Amino acid sequence: AADRQPWVAKTGGVHAIPYLWGTTGIGYDSDKVEAPTSWNALFDSRWTGRISVIDSKGDVMDQALLAAGLDINSTDKPKIRELVWPKLRAQKRILRAYDSNPAAALIEGQTWIAQIDSGDLFRAQALRPSLRYVIPDEGAAVWQDYLVIPTRASQPSLARKFIEFMLEPENAATNANFLRFATPNQAALDQGLITDAKDPQLYPPEAVRAKLFASENWLGGTGALVDEIWLDLRSG
Repeated sequence: AADRQPWVAKTGGVHAIPYLWGTTGIGYDSDKVEAPTSWNALFDSRWTGRISVIDSKGDVMDQALLAAGLDINSTDKPKIRELVWPKLRAQKRILRAYDSNPAAALIEGQTWIAQIDSGDLFRAQALRPSLRYVIPDEGAAVWQDYLVIPTRASQPSLARKFIEFMLEPENAATNANFLRFATPNQAALDQGLITDAKDPQLYPPEAVRAKLFASENWLGGTGALVDEIWLDLRSG
Protein backbone atom coordinates (compact mmCIF):
# COMPACT_ATOMS: atom_id res chain seq x y z
CA ALA A 1 0.00 0.00 0.00
CA ALA A 2 2.71 2.46 0.95
CA ASP A 3 4.36 2.07 -2.47
CA ARG A 4 1.08 2.97 -4.20
CA GLN A 5 1.75 0.38 -6.91
CA PRO A 6 -0.92 -2.34 -7.22
CA TRP A 7 -4.21 -1.73 -9.02
CA VAL A 8 -5.60 -5.22 -8.62
CA ALA A 9 -4.83 -7.59 -5.78
CA LYS A 10 -5.38 -11.31 -6.27
CA THR A 11 -5.21 -13.83 -3.44
CA GLY A 12 -6.73 -17.28 -3.58
CA GLY A 13 -8.95 -16.38 -6.53
CA VAL A 14 -10.29 -13.23 -4.87
CA HIS A 15 -9.91 -9.97 -6.80
CA ALA A 16 -10.06 -6.57 -5.12
CA ILE A 17 -9.48 -3.00 -6.23
CA PRO A 18 -7.38 -0.77 -3.92
CA TYR A 19 -9.54 2.12 -2.70
CA LEU A 20 -7.71 4.14 -0.04
CA TRP A 21 -4.81 3.48 2.31
CA GLY A 22 -3.42 4.98 5.45
CA THR A 23 -1.55 4.44 8.69
CA THR A 24 -2.61 4.08 12.30
CA GLY A 25 -0.54 6.38 14.47
CA ILE A 26 -0.93 8.86 17.33
CA GLY A 27 -3.13 11.92 17.28
CA TYR A 28 -2.67 14.54 19.96
CA ASP A 29 -3.67 18.05 20.97
CA SER A 30 -0.52 20.15 20.69
CA ASP A 31 -2.00 22.66 23.17
CA LYS A 32 -2.15 19.95 25.85
CA VAL A 33 0.51 17.35 25.08
CA GLU A 34 4.13 17.54 23.98
CA ALA A 35 4.83 15.95 20.61
CA PRO A 36 5.12 12.18 21.18
CA THR A 37 7.85 10.16 19.51
CA SER A 38 7.01 6.71 20.87
CA TRP A 39 3.98 4.51 21.31
CA ASN A 40 4.85 4.59 25.00
CA ALA A 41 3.19 8.02 25.09
CA LEU A 42 -0.10 6.11 25.20
CA PHE A 43 1.09 4.44 28.41
CA ASP A 44 2.23 7.68 30.11
CA SER A 45 0.45 8.29 33.42
CA ARG A 46 0.83 12.06 32.96
CA TRP A 47 -2.15 11.86 30.60
CA THR A 48 -4.31 9.67 32.85
CA GLY A 49 -7.95 9.92 31.86
CA ARG A 50 -7.09 11.71 28.61
CA ILE A 51 -5.78 8.76 26.59
CA SER A 52 -7.75 6.57 24.23
CA VAL A 53 -6.94 3.64 21.99
CA ILE A 54 -9.07 2.21 19.20
CA ASP A 55 -11.73 -0.21 20.40
CA SER A 56 -10.33 -3.13 18.43
CA LYS A 57 -8.23 -6.02 19.66
CA GLY A 58 -5.93 -5.81 16.64
CA ASP A 59 -5.23 -2.10 17.05
CA VAL A 60 -4.77 -2.42 20.81
CA MET A 61 -2.27 -5.22 20.31
CA ASP A 62 -0.41 -3.30 17.60
CA GLN A 63 0.36 -0.31 19.79
CA ALA A 64 1.32 -2.47 22.77
CA LEU A 65 3.63 -4.75 20.79
CA LEU A 66 5.46 -1.78 19.28
CA ALA A 67 5.63 0.03 22.62
CA ALA A 68 7.13 -3.10 24.19
CA GLY A 69 9.85 -3.23 21.54
CA LEU A 70 8.45 -6.29 19.80
CA ASP A 71 7.62 -6.84 16.15
CA ILE A 72 4.05 -5.86 15.32
CA ASN A 73 3.52 -9.46 14.15
CA SER A 74 5.45 -11.17 16.92
CA THR A 75 4.43 -14.77 17.62
CA ASP A 76 6.64 -15.01 20.72
CA LYS A 77 3.92 -16.01 23.18
CA PRO A 78 6.14 -16.04 26.30
CA LYS A 79 7.26 -12.46 25.61
CA ILE A 80 3.73 -11.36 24.81
CA ARG A 81 2.57 -12.77 28.13
CA GLU A 82 5.55 -11.33 30.02
CA LEU A 83 5.80 -7.88 28.41
CA VAL A 84 2.64 -6.99 26.53
CA TRP A 85 -0.19 -8.31 28.70
CA PRO A 86 0.94 -6.54 31.91
CA LYS A 87 1.59 -3.38 29.90
CA LEU A 88 -1.96 -3.43 28.55
CA ARG A 89 -3.41 -4.03 32.01
CA ALA A 90 -1.50 -1.01 33.30
CA GLN A 91 -2.66 1.06 30.35
CA LYS A 92 -6.29 0.17 30.99
CA ARG A 93 -6.07 1.90 34.39
CA ILE A 94 -5.12 5.25 32.82
CA LEU A 95 -7.29 5.17 29.68
CA ARG A 96 -10.24 7.43 29.13
CA ALA A 97 -11.70 4.82 26.79
CA TYR A 98 -11.35 2.06 24.30
CA ASP A 99 -12.81 4.34 21.67
CA SER A 100 -14.63 3.59 18.44
CA ASN A 101 -14.51 7.29 17.46
CA PRO A 102 -11.25 8.78 18.77
CA ALA A 103 -11.51 11.79 16.45
CA ALA A 104 -14.72 13.02 18.09
CA ALA A 105 -13.20 12.79 21.57
CA LEU A 106 -10.11 14.71 20.44
CA ILE A 107 -12.25 17.43 18.86
CA GLU A 108 -14.35 17.76 22.02
CA GLY A 109 -11.26 17.83 24.25
CA GLN A 110 -12.24 14.72 26.18
CA THR A 111 -9.12 12.99 24.88
CA TRP A 112 -5.73 14.71 24.54
CA ILE A 113 -3.77 11.85 22.98
CA ALA A 114 -5.08 8.86 21.07
CA GLN A 115 -4.37 6.00 18.74
CA ILE A 116 -6.10 6.99 15.50
CA ASP A 117 -6.19 6.39 11.75
CA SER A 118 -4.41 9.06 9.72
CA GLY A 119 -7.32 10.51 7.72
CA ASP A 120 -9.60 10.63 10.76
CA LEU A 121 -7.11 12.92 12.49
CA PHE A 122 -6.52 15.12 9.44
CA ARG A 123 -10.27 15.71 9.02
CA ALA A 124 -10.58 16.49 12.72
CA GLN A 125 -8.01 19.29 12.37
CA ALA A 126 -10.61 21.36 10.53
CA LEU A 127 -12.62 21.55 13.77
CA ARG A 128 -9.68 21.67 16.20
CA PRO A 129 -6.56 23.13 14.51
CA SER A 130 -4.28 22.25 17.43
CA LEU A 131 -4.57 18.54 16.63
CA ARG A 132 -1.48 16.84 15.19
CA TYR A 133 -0.63 13.38 13.82
CA VAL A 134 2.60 11.42 14.18
CA ILE A 135 3.96 8.04 13.17
CA PRO A 136 6.05 6.98 16.19
CA ASP A 137 9.73 6.05 15.95
CA GLU A 138 8.90 2.35 16.39
CA GLY A 139 6.81 2.46 13.22
CA ALA A 140 3.11 1.86 12.71
CA ALA A 141 0.51 -0.28 11.04
CA VAL A 142 -0.27 0.44 7.39
CA TRP A 143 -3.55 -0.73 5.91
CA GLN A 144 -5.44 -0.59 2.65
CA ASP A 145 -9.17 -0.68 1.95
CA TYR A 146 -10.45 -2.43 -1.16
CA LEU A 147 -13.55 -2.39 -3.33
CA VAL A 148 -15.01 -5.80 -4.21
CA ILE A 149 -18.13 -7.23 -5.81
CA PRO A 150 -19.59 -10.13 -3.80
CA THR A 151 -20.29 -13.29 -5.79
CA ARG A 152 -23.99 -12.99 -4.89
CA ALA A 153 -24.31 -9.27 -5.62
CA SER A 154 -27.80 -8.48 -6.95
CA GLN A 155 -26.50 -5.92 -9.49
CA PRO A 156 -22.88 -6.77 -10.34
CA SER A 157 -22.92 -4.66 -13.52
CA LEU A 158 -23.93 -1.56 -11.57
CA ALA A 159 -21.28 -2.34 -8.95
CA ARG A 160 -18.64 -2.63 -11.66
CA LYS A 161 -19.67 0.73 -13.12
CA PHE A 162 -19.36 2.31 -9.68
CA ILE A 163 -15.86 0.89 -9.24
CA GLU A 164 -14.86 2.10 -12.69
CA PHE A 165 -16.26 5.53 -11.79
CA MET A 166 -14.18 5.60 -8.59
CA LEU A 167 -11.05 4.65 -10.55
CA GLU A 168 -11.24 7.74 -12.75
CA PRO A 169 -8.36 9.96 -11.57
CA GLU A 170 -10.56 13.02 -10.98
CA ASN A 171 -13.05 11.04 -8.92
CA ALA A 172 -10.35 9.21 -6.97
CA ALA A 173 -8.75 12.59 -6.19
CA THR A 174 -12.03 14.18 -5.07
CA ASN A 175 -12.63 11.24 -2.75
CA ALA A 176 -9.12 11.23 -1.28
CA ASN A 177 -9.02 15.00 -0.86
CA PHE A 178 -12.32 14.94 1.04
CA LEU A 179 -11.59 11.92 3.26
CA ARG A 180 -7.91 12.91 3.78
CA PHE A 181 -6.67 9.35 3.32
CA ALA A 182 -3.99 8.40 0.81
CA THR A 183 -4.97 7.15 -2.62
CA PRO A 184 -3.37 4.25 -4.51
CA ASN A 185 -4.53 5.88 -7.76
CA GLN A 186 -1.20 6.64 -9.41
CA ALA A 187 -2.83 8.57 -12.27
CA ALA A 188 -4.43 10.99 -9.80
CA LEU A 189 -1.04 11.51 -8.16
CA ASP A 190 0.83 11.89 -11.45
CA GLN A 191 -1.69 14.46 -12.68
CA GLY A 192 -1.23 16.59 -9.56
CA LEU A 193 -4.83 16.19 -8.44
CA ILE A 194 -4.06 15.24 -4.82
CA THR A 195 -4.00 18.22 -2.47
CA ASP A 196 -1.91 16.54 0.24
CA ALA A 197 0.46 14.57 -2.00
CA LYS A 198 3.51 16.25 -0.43
CA ASP A 199 2.38 15.86 3.17
CA PRO A 200 4.88 13.39 4.72
CA GLN A 201 2.38 12.37 7.38
CA LEU A 202 -0.14 11.30 4.75
CA TYR A 203 2.30 10.03 2.12
CA PRO A 204 5.30 8.97 4.23
CA PRO A 205 8.80 9.21 2.72
CA GLU A 206 10.87 6.11 2.05
CA ALA A 207 12.59 6.13 5.45
CA VAL A 208 9.22 6.10 7.23
CA ARG A 209 7.64 3.59 4.82
CA ALA A 210 10.36 1.14 5.84
CA LYS A 211 8.81 1.20 9.34
CA LEU A 212 5.23 0.57 8.26
CA PHE A 213 3.90 -2.93 8.80
CA ALA A 214 0.82 -4.85 7.73
CA SER A 215 -0.64 -6.07 11.01
CA GLU A 216 -1.51 -9.76 11.24
CA ASN A 217 -1.55 -10.25 15.00
CA TRP A 218 -4.73 -12.34 14.94
CA LEU A 219 -2.90 -14.82 12.69
CA GLY A 220 0.44 -16.59 13.04
CA GLY A 221 -0.67 -18.83 15.88
CA THR A 222 -1.35 -15.98 18.35
CA GLY A 223 -5.07 -15.64 17.70
CA ALA A 224 -6.16 -17.52 20.81
CA LEU A 225 -3.75 -15.56 23.01
CA VAL A 226 -4.87 -12.22 21.54
CA ASP A 227 -8.50 -13.20 22.21
CA GLU A 228 -7.61 -14.14 25.80
CA ILE A 229 -5.89 -10.80 26.39
CA TRP A 230 -8.73 -8.86 24.80
CA LEU A 231 -11.39 -10.60 26.89
CA ASP A 232 -9.33 -9.87 29.99
CA LEU A 233 -9.07 -6.19 29.11
CA ARG A 234 -12.72 -5.74 28.16
CA SER A 235 -14.21 -7.59 31.13
CA GLY A 236 -14.95 -5.67 34.27
